[in-house]
Amino acid sequence: MKTNHKQVQWLVFWLLGYLPFALMAAAVTNTPGAVPVSAPLSAAAPAAAPAVAPALEPAKSTTSQHFPSTEPEFETLPDAGTIDYGIVTALAQDARGLIWIGTQTGLVRYDGYRFRKFVHQPADPFSLAGNHVYSLSVAKDGRIWVGTNSDGISVFDPASERFEHFRHDEKVKESLSGGRILALANDAEGGMWIATDQGLDYLAHGGKPRARPGARPRRG
Repeated sequence: MKTNHKQVQWLVFWLLGYLPFALMAAAVTNTPGAVPVSAPLSAAAPAAAPAVAPALEPAKSTTSQHFPSTEPEFETLPDAGTIDYGIVTALAQDARGLIWIGTQTGLVRYDGYRFRKFVHQPADPFSLAGNHVYSLSVAKDGRIWVGTNSDGISVFDPASERFEHFRHDEKVKESLSGGRILALANDAEGGMWIATDQGLDYLAHGGKPRARPGARPRRG
């Protein structure tokens, strides 16, 4: 009986000493990714790789999208009979949106609803200088410059609805170099470049026409 008592006493002592380690080993073993206590360090399980976010899909290019093409539509304006023979020699649009149309029989203004025609009237000195319009230009001050085929330039003032004239005169040095106005172009200073059949002239804002040096061709 003494022997059995000692064996039981030794067994209880062994269990009390080993049990805490066994419980710790069991707890570690049940933990995900944990290394068993009894396993050597060299045999430890590799660390779990960090989570990698899924690669983003490249954005789809919008340049490959196809939009329905729209064909330009042309509309015949009412009262277009104001333009004789349907011949247009020049076009310009002013700051108010009005369309100015040069024809061989006068200057036509279109406001989106109606046509109005300006023609030369011999008894009216403030009418258009000549009916055959060759070129047009809208100045920064809103005036409409009208170059004619043989009668120089008429400048239309929308406020007074009168034309001011610049003509070619052999006896006047500061007149236009020619009566046929091929082209008109205004500059940033408010002046106007004037291409005639005889050379290139320049008219400063509020001044008189003058030929550029060397611009006028030799005659004879």
